[in-house]
Amino acid sequence: MKTTIPLLLAFLFTPITNASEVYREVGEDGVPVFSDQKLPGGEKIEIREPSTFSDPLKNRKQRKIEKLSPETPVTSSMYILAITDPPDGAAIRNNAGNLALTVKIEPGLSPGDTAKLMMDGLAIRNLSASGPVQLSNVDRGSHQFGIRIVNKKGTVVAESPVSSITVLRYSKLQRAN
Repeated sequence: MKTTIPLLLAFLFTPITNASEVYREVGEDGVPVFSDQKLPGGEKIEIREPSTFSDPLKNRKQRKIEKLSPETPVTSSMYILAITDPPDGAAIRNNAGNLALTVKIEPGLSPGDTAKLMMDGLAIRNLSASGPVQLSNVDRGSHQFGIRIVNKKGTVVAESPVSSITVLRYSKLQRAN
């Protein structure tokens, strides 16, 4: 039993590159079994690509940072863009700085268009569709989030309204002697 759990965890966190389908079955002892072959009584599970976040300010030399500027022309489009959760003005307490956003991009992206998640005026990651986005180690304080759609010519074709979200993290102030 002690070796089963580490093996199961290693399997769950190992990237599955060749398996097209993964199945799960719960044994009589209550321990789940995962396989790339259909098991009797097993159910097919969906493996989604994980969303990760890297602070663009800490990796400034490694990444080209796109800044939001008021002069950026925005052409009219039929996109509906929004940060739907947490709501504008929300305060989220998480001492690790983890923040879960839900984004709405409708309809799906046109060929040649790219969607970018903006934080405090900087493009921090590309988006491919509506759904949840996990951010980690977000600095404490208020942040402005939005979505921007750019076509293949680099023209901004749509922007969402900005959502202000405050991240509350524990801080221990040091006294000067």
